Amino acid sequence: MTRNLILVLSLVSNLNLFCQGTAGIFDDRKFFFTYMNGSISKQEILPILQFYPSLNYITYIDVNGNFKLVVDHKKYTIFPITPDKLKVTNYLMAYVQGLQLGVFNGKTSKKVETFTKGDFKLGDSVLAYIDNYDRLKVYVYDTIYDLMDFSDTSRFQVSDNIVSFHTRDNKFKVFYHHAIYDLENITPNNYKLGRNIIGYHDNIDNFMVFDRGNKIQLESYHIDRYEVSNDFLTYQNNVDEWSLYHNGKTHTLLSTAPKTRLQKRNMLAYTDNAGNFYLFTNGKAWQLENYTPAKYDLWDDLLVYEDMYRVLWGVYKGVKVQISKGVVQGEWHMQNQCVVYWDLTPNTMTVWNKGNLYQYSEVENRR
Repeated sequence: MTRNLILVLSLVSNLNLFCQGTAGIFDDRKFFFTYMNGSISKQEILPILQFYPSLNYITYIDVNGNFKLVVDHKKYTIFPITPDKLKVTNYLMAYVQGLQLGVFNGKTSKKVETFTKGDFKLGDSVLAYIDNYDRLKVYVYDTIYDLMDFSDTSRFQVSDNIVSFHTRDNKFKVFYHHAIYDLENITPNNYKLGRNIIGYHDNIDNFMVFDRGNKIQLESYHIDRYEVSNDFLTYQNNVDEWSLYHNGKTHTLLSTAPKTRLQKRNMLAYTDNAGNFYLFTNGKAWQLENYTPAKYDLWDDLLVYEDMYRVLWGVYKGVKVQISKGVVQGEWHMQNQCVVYWDLTPNTMTVWNKGNLYQYSEVENRR
């Protein structure tokens, strides 16, 4: 990590970072804007290469390859060159420059390792990587744990708060809440991770779940189709019922496979064969509409969908809300806790965030 980076992020650490979510926006001229702290500001008039939004900040690579960070609409250059590797989650940003691995948690920066193999995997609260001696390590809240010697990136996976790995003698282990769990003596052929949860088959093909430190058998046979999200998983059983496991209990959602579904983070949205639209969140499944939306998306605790008239609706923290006041123009998308769209009236870029609408004004931006 360079001295320039330390100075820049020391300045950032003194700023107010209690944001309501962030978003990056392009207008029709390809100018780059950022939304944060209840306002929208212009950052670049030349096309940028890529941006990465987090809950408290946005980092991006400009047209000249500069690695930049925006916090509270203030812009900093971290490196005058593009990092070799960069990833951003809700709460962490990790990057490799040369062989050095650094992390930024939204308030402070830290050099995690001076010499690495140049690769890492990142979740909301964990950063796993291979050091220069082929040791698997994990960074959690400014603490570094040694997990295994003689590893490589094919031997471990990461979710928001779990690192799963298999040893050289093929034992399957899990790092979770600062502890290592010996899960199986033979590593499963495939397994899927979410926050607090892992779905897999044991060596005699029982369908298993690791849930917040507990190992539970869900079925005594192989499950071909299953998906894992934060705190829950869905699967199709041997009589073709579509089931959901959550908080120690299994429920039948539909008697057949869903027609469409989107399972992401804390939510599950799906339609049945009749086109009815449902949502599962906070342990409850409920029907939202008797039609299938043209488009819908999820982000953490927010569902957004488009009705037949191109008006945006959503469910935020269990309550149905109207996202757009009227018809949206063109494509809309979600970033963190924000919905970004172009409002047909008054024909301007708009950001919805936690029940409030924010629109860009050239006049206000010049003040």
